[in-house]
Amino acid sequence: MTENIHLIACHDCDLLHRLPQASGDSRVLCNRCGAILHRNRIRMVSRTLPLVIGGLILFVLANCFPFMSLNTRGLQQDTIFISGVFQLFQQQLWGLGIIVILSTLLIPFTQLLALLYLLGGLSCDKKLPAGTSVLKYFTLTKPWGMLDVYMLGVLIGLVKLLKIATVIPGIALYSFAGLILVQMALEMVFDHRELWERIAR
Repeated sequence: MTENIHLIACHDCDLLHRLPQASGDSRVLCNRCGAILHRNRIRMVSRTLPLVIGGLILFVLANCFPFMSLNTRGLQQDTIFISGVFQLFQQQLWGLGIIVILSTLLIPFTQLLALLYLLGGLSCDKKLPAGTSVLKYFTLTKPWGMLDVYMLGVLIGLVKLLKIATVIPGIALYSFAGLILVQMALEMVFDHRELWERIAR
């Protein structure tokens, strides 16, 4: 098992490579097609942990404060992040409502908690008894975190609402936008392979 831990297949041409020991920020290219096989990122834990903590703070703000306020003929109504889900349930769209809750609330939040557990333990050099299971959960649920898709829907809705009401963005909307930026930064600094290797030691 230890002999195969540094083997990787090219995502484009499926050529199998044995990854060399890389130092510093560098990348390894496929010998056949030149595709990027792996990016080596130094200080991955120390770079990623602050982003995860910031993401959790923004997530709490996005769910505790008003998302936006609608002002129609002098009547102002505040909406929260989960208001859209309640509307789906009221319209008997139970399946769609559950999918929205999972993809925009439960899964993104538990993914951040999973990363906090893993990176926090590694930064303190502590043994992670459930590290492999937690990382497997993060890997399996990663495609289901769809905050960017939800944000796109919000922007489309805002354009339509501007025609019939005055829209006042709330703290939660800015926090939600910041959370998406944090997720993009996480994708840039997070090294999945290094995390697997450090937990498997």
